[in-house]
Amino acid sequence: MHFAAVAYVGESTLEPLRYYHNITANTLVVLEAMATHNVKTLIYSSTCATYGEPEKMPITEETPQFPINPYGKAKKMAEDIILDFSKLRKSDMSVMILRYFNVIGSDPEGRLGEAPPRELREHGRISGACFDAALGIIPGLKVKGTDYETADGTCVRDYIDVTDLVDAHVKALNKAERGKVGIYNVGTGRGKLSNRSSPHIML
Repeated sequence: MHFAAVAYVGESTLEPLRYYHNITANTLVVLEAMATHNVKTLIYSSTCATYGEPEKMPITEETPQFPINPYGKAKKMAEDIILDFSKLRKSDMSVMILRYFNVIGSDPEGRLGEAPPRELREHGRISGACFDAALGIIPGLKVKGTDYETADGTCVRDYIDVTDLVDAHVKALNKAERGKVGIYNVGTGRGKLSNRSSPHIML
């Protein structure tokens, strides 16, 4: 399973070369290591950011990919490289590409959770920002983007709990078939919460 990546959209616009190196170039390193050591199964952690801003909803696996930021572009390039690699070894490669939507939550036992360094908190996810605000780490929440065609003007997102994402990876591994590539969106399939309503529910 290939999870390794920096993953902050905002930061990717400030440091694009870091993202292309970390995500795209390092995926080449992973594939070269797989070839050297005859590893034949790959579960790749991708993202819905590869779709960009689709004109039609809902987003399906067939939705055209036109990423709009370096994070999404780097992931899309990595996907393309993986697909090319799998064709060279088509007879025995098992590939699953999972495109996550908005991952939220932490380990139910409280052992693990996202805790970005201070310099990345500005680019962090809304769940982390809510917890930071509740703990007094940051003074409050700033809602960004208020011109969407929604009830409160903010973006409606499809959130998936991290424990469900773990389950999706196990299922993908069990479903992987030799000589085949599977591509799956991982989310609920419907937007539930806006950026303005989410903090009220979490806090």
